[in-house]
Amino acid sequence: MAAYGPPMTDRVIVGEAPGEREVVEGKPFVGKAGDRLNQALNTAGVDRLAVYVTNTVLCHPAGNKRPPPEAVDACHERLITEIRLRMPQKVLALGKTAGKALTGDSRTIEKLRLRPTPAPGLDASAGVRVTYHPSALPRNPEWPGRFDGDVGWLGEP
Repeated sequence: MAAYGPPMTDRVIVGEAPGEREVVEGKPFVGKAGDRLNQALNTAGVDRLAVYVTNTVLCHPAGNKRPPPEAVDACHERLITEIRLRMPQKVLALGKTAGKALTGDSRTIEKLRLRPTPAPGLDASAGVRVTYHPSALPRNPEWPGRFDGDVGWLGEP
């Protein structure tokens, strides 16, 4: 499983872990969650090919579950290095796992979203935000609109 996007970009999206389809295709966010992410990017006027997309862990967790903390810890330096190499101005973490991996903050997404959040290990000039994972949107009717707005931040100057 590899990340996907341009080698240098000012925008990065970080998800949780690859699903089965992502493993087969070798790219993140190509399933239903990817379709929903693409919809939000299109609405925001952001070309998916201009955004670097990766995951907190690059291996598919058994049972399509959340990656265990030891996997997140084992992949942390790789993730930070991967993001740092792109020198982004904006990093959007999708879901609690990605948010905590980047910020070290385990508060709820509701407490973290819409707030510039420091990300230890990343350049201080990189704005980091946390939002919902697109696969979680059907569970709460308020989240899709918020998610679209949060992804829209990537398209703002």
